[in-house]
Amino acid sequence: MKNLKHPPIFLLKYCCAHVTVLAVFLFLYAGCALSPVKSFTILYGEQGDKIPEWPDNQCEKRFSQYWSNRFSGNIQGGYNMESPDFCEVVPLEKYKYYVQNAVKNKLLDMEIRQIQRESDFMIAIDCLARIQTEDGQLIEVSMMDRWVMTSGNWHHVIKDPLIFSL
Repeated sequence: MKNLKHPPIFLLKYCCAHVTVLAVFLFLYAGCALSPVKSFTILYGEQGDKIPEWPDNQCEKRFSQYWSNRFSGNIQGGYNMESPDFCEVVPLEKYKYYVQNAVKNKLLDMEIRQIQRESDFMIAIDCLARIQTEDGQLIEVSMMDRWVMTSGNWHHVIKDPLIFSL
């Protein structure tokens, strides 16, 4: 075998292809690792000396996960947390149009003012969302967020008759 000063062309092409694939992979991986996680803070608006209490730990976790899904663009994750009755009549494609604009904004925090138990299986959360819009404006949205317990899990309830006539 000859002692070559330069490697054959096919070997250079082979190495370049692997280096290129590795570089693209590392770039995409770094992009995923460095992309900001859309998280928010839950604050509690005190009414006198009483801080609102969640019915259980699962409800608080699902509330937090639901709103994180909505504002991070995880539309499927948010849809999966909607009430099963809602999902039976509203297809995912229609739901996507309803929630797609949330991704443009950043949810800074949710102030929980009051948690009302409407029944053994239904709660209403009086809350104030503080949102930073895509143009940097800070807005506050007051809402009554409803949740229903079905099959052992808390599910979000959308009550928007203009968008979803149920």
